[in-house]
Amino acid sequence: METWFWNVFGIEERPEFIHHGLLSLESGTLSKSTARRKMQRGELEGWEDPRTWSIQSLKKRGFKPASIRQFIRELGVSLADNKMPLKILYSINRSNIDDESNRYACILNAKAITIEGKDAFKTEVPKHPTLNRGTRTFTMGPNLLIEQKDYETLQAKRKIRLQHLCNIEYEDGT
Repeated sequence: METWFWNVFGIEERPEFIHHGLLSLESGTLSKSTARRKMQRGELEGWEDPRTWSIQSLKKRGFKPASIRQFIRELGVSLADNKMPLKILYSINRSNIDDESNRYACILNAKAITIEGKDAFKTEVPKHPTLNRGTRTFTMGPNLLIEQKDYETLQAKRKIRLQHLCNIEYEDGT
């Protein structure tokens, strides 16, 4: 059809069409028209909603622009459709923010333990494992909460090290 149109109107400089594959994510949808319809129905809160996978939502979640550019560059242009796992984008961003990110931890599945022979004590935990960013100081007593998986490891191995704290030994029933 295009050729007929160009011939009828005498167009000699014909455009060049460049085709490329579709980029999709394994566990997310990139369709902006679908996202817009969901916003109109009130299912999404706007372009910053993490379910849109828009640039705005990635920025709000802490993705660096350099990480997105690197992801696209590594993906490259191809005639074939590309279905990319999100773990690649997360990995790239993690490496780009590593030096500027302090480390914090939380206990999701807590298990209470008592360390016998230990009264209140202080421990210092570095804010970053390799860069000198200072430390956080914690005052602790003999009663601690540890992650359930660490407790199971303690039961199996009978002795473990709690990082930046102390070595502990498991006694049956405690």
